[in-house]
Amino acid sequence: MNTRKSPVNQWHSIGLLLALLLSLPLASCAPSPTPEPPTAAPTTEPEVATPSPPPPTPTTESLSPPTLEELQNAEYESEWTQEGTAPLADGEYREPAAPGSATETAVMLTDHIAFGELDGQPAAAVVLVTDPGGSGTFYDLAVVVNQDGQPVHVATQNLGDRVKIFSLSIENEEIVVDMIAHGPDDPMCCPPRRSPRRIDSKKMSCLTLSPKKSPSA
Repeated sequence: MNTRKSPVNQWHSIGLLLALLLSLPLASCAPSPTPEPPTAAPTTEPEVATPSPPPPTPTTESLSPPTLEELQNAEYESEWTQEGTAPLADGEYREPAAPGSATETAVMLTDHIAFGELDGQPAAAVVLVTDPGGSGTFYDLAVVVNQDGQPVHVATQNLGDRVKIFSLSIENEEIVVDMIAHGPDDPMCCPPRRSPRRIDSKKMSCLTLSPKKSPSA
């Protein structure tokens, strides 16, 4: 028997072998899949400590002296009233000079008012005039400061009876009163001497307002 392959079959086998050999380098040159970049782990920012807020600073209002309206409606200590105080309303206070009397004791805030600094804090200096219903008219210097938002009368000094006051000011933590006062031998009606006085508020009489008496007392 003749087993020799025909030329056609031989060429067919050679062609298949060549196709197989050519496919091998092409497969090896195929681009490999691009690996995905690694996902970065989320970073945690360091916690920053929040500073505590600073303590509140005093407001301008708390560092201010009493206003004119507050002075006109403040309570002042008075040696002339039955209760020992004179709670002003719109600049004056009135009460009977004695129980059942038609004569009145009147305490009034004058126009002599000065603002400034006394003993290291804002303050107001005012002059009160009291007419107790007799022949005298008595003038008192009062110092008022702002305490917890309220005007408080903290010091006082008597200026005299029927004196004449020209001006009132606060200079270098002293109260300056330009006034005419009585001399030792002057009549009470007519004080002739003009004598500016410099008053140290620290040497004035310090006050503690007397508690009001109950109506039944």
